[in-house]
Amino acid sequence: MPTTPAASNGQAPTAIPDAPPPVPDSRLWREALACFRPYRRTAALTGIVIVASGALNLAPPLLVRGLIDDAIPAGRVTGSATPLIPYILGLVFVPLAASLIGLGQQYLSTQIGQGILSDLRNRLFRSLQSQSLRFFTTTRAGEITSRVSEDVAEIRWAIAETLPEILSNIILVVGTLTVLFWMSWPLALAACATLPGFLLPARRVGRWRRKLAEETQEQYALMMGLLQDVLNVGGYVLMRMFNRGDEEARRFAERNAELLRLRLKLAMVGKWMTVFVAMFGAVGPAVVYWYGGLLVIEGRLSLGAVIAFVAYLTGLYRPVTRLAGVYTSVQEAMGVFGRIVAWLDRVPEVRDLPGAADLGPVRGEIEFYHVTFSYNAERAPALDGVTFTVRPGQLAALVGPSGAGKTTVTYLLPRFYDPQKGVIRIDGIDARTVTQRSLTAQVGMVTQDTYLFHDTVRANLLYARPEATFAELEAACGAAHIHDFISGLPEGYETVVGERGVKLSGGERQRLAIARAILKDPRILILDEATSALDSTSERLIQEALAPLMRGRTTLAIAHRLSTILKADVILVLEGGRLVESGTHAELLRRGKLYSQLYHEQFERDVVHTT
Repeated sequence: MPTTPAASNGQAPTAIPDAPPPVPDSRLWREALACFRPYRRTAALTGIVIVASGALNLAPPLLVRGLIDDAIPAGRVTGSATPLIPYILGLVFVPLAASLIGLGQQYLSTQIGQGILSDLRNRLFRSLQSQSLRFFTTTRAGEITSRVSEDVAEIRWAIAETLPEILSNIILVVGTLTVLFWMSWPLALAACATLPGFLLPARRVGRWRRKLAEETQEQYALMMGLLQDVLNVGGYVLMRMFNRGDEEARRFAERNAELLRLRLKLAMVGKWMTVFVAMFGAVGPAVVYWYGGLLVIEGRLSLGAVIAFVAYLTGLYRPVTRLAGVYTSVQEAMGVFGRIVAWLDRVPEVRDLPGAADLGPVRGEIEFYHVTFSYNAERAPALDGVTFTVRPGQLAALVGPSGAGKTTVTYLLPRFYDPQKGVIRIDGIDARTVTQRSLTAQVGMVTQDTYLFHDTVRANLLYARPEATFAELEAACGAAHIHDFISGLPEGYETVVGERGVKLSGGERQRLAIARAILKDPRILILDEATSALDSTSERLIQEALAPLMRGRTTLAIAHRLSTILKADVILVLEGGRLVESGTHAELLRRGKLYSQLYHEQFERDVVHTT
């Protein structure tokens, strides 16, 4: 297995833009057609059903013509209504058959449309999962929610109905025109002169609707972002404590009002087209009655043919109008679809190299070699030329003032980000040459801001290892000194912990996170100790829980407690993104530099407290 990848280009990353560049229409159409590929057999069956339905819908005017021109005169001669019966039955059962076939078409179209929407949501979710941490620090949660839910829902009609609508209307238009020219091509030419009036405005209206659709979805995302910020546990407490309820309600009302304005505008844009449609819809039949009447007077056309002609012409206007409407709706949907495809096309900043191998079990040696990393090209590096080695099984304490780069070190090790320069090695293997999945399988993390899902205690623990038995679950919780507490809950391990574990205390959440890490049993542990003060009992229980977690593992700890520092095999002192000192507690105190200063300012009070 190679130990170093291709050389880094040394360039600092650029920030992910808030708005991705527009996706070309050609790309959107390729993506839209690709969505139908898994459903091509169902789509082919839908096409057959549409052709059959269209053929049946063309029959009634011909039946009317036959009734007027053939059946009624025959009935007059025979004095019987018998010649009328086939035509009457046809006028009843042909539309009924077309309606039944139409139900089948609706089922098939819905099956395709809902399947495509489900596929899109899955693809979008997987694409978002593959993004680096930088994406989630620069994108609001409301924007993500909006794209996955609202944007996909907005294209539902276009996906489920557009292609069947286009196909069925084209079949009706072609079939109707064929019949019209077969019946009387001069009258057909006169009648078709009004058709451009239905189609010409559609292109301009389509462009307007597309632009408005994009603006509407952006505004919806902004509103959802505000909702996500305020209506959660942390946001609610902050809003109440600073008496900002009225201000937040005003901000939400403003964004909601702007969304209402855009949606009303989107709903009404192009409605003036109905004036043109009504005008041309009246002119066409008038032309047919006038010119067709002349042909009847001259004996060149039957009365039944004229009546059938008008029926066909009215039937022709409906699909032509729908095609124009479909065009404008498709343009609207493409504006929203472009937002989805833009995120599907995002290339993750951190990704596996071609041919990346699995890491496999490791001893746990960590090496940072001349590592430089910057969150933003316009700012100073968060880490600048950092080099250190942690031997297998050692506890390394990261110490330094705020903003020194301690958290960045812990983010680079599991490849939440990749450094722009330098190499990070695990057991001598460059972390960039192995798969991310196999790397994170060897690393456990306990952060000071413990995240728990709104689920049961059991589900939160099994997130680390879904196949773990209940006995293993209890053993991990026992080692983390949390089993007795869980057993005392009304529902035990089936107790729901609330949003982000709000039903538990800070110490209980910490010990639950420690139990989760024990259950994963990683070879390398990243520990970010809580800065907030806990009561003496919780502090003691957490320290007792950490002992079995760190035993025998390589641990990289952002240390905020004296006990951790005193147990550390090596202390790494960071300042301004540089490693300025390293050594044991005693060695660093003797040097009398930054660590000694930090010790006297931050940790010496713990000595007084413990004594």
